Amino acid sequence: MKTEKRDQLTDEQQYKAVLNRNRKISRVNIFILGAGLILSLLDQMVIGTVLIYIGIAIFIFTLTTNILMWLKVRKGR
Repeated sequence: MKTEKRDQLTDEQQYKAVLNRNRKISRVNIFILGAGLILSLLDQMVIGTVLIYIGIAIFIFTLTTNILMWLKVRKGR
C-alpha cells in the first residue's frame, strides 16, 4: 500500500511539474505566434509562415505532453 501511495504521489508531482513547464512554454509560444502573424501582415511571408508553423508544433507538443501525463496520473488512481 505504501509503495502504491508513493508512486501515486510522485506521478502527481511529475504531472504538476509538467503543467508548470508547459505553461511557461505556452507563454513563449504566444509571442512566437504573434510575431509570425505580425510578420505575415507586414509581407514577410516566408519568416512569418515559419514562425507560425513552429508555434503550431510547440502547441501540439505541449498538448500531447499534458494529455500523456494526465493519463498516467489517472491510470494510477
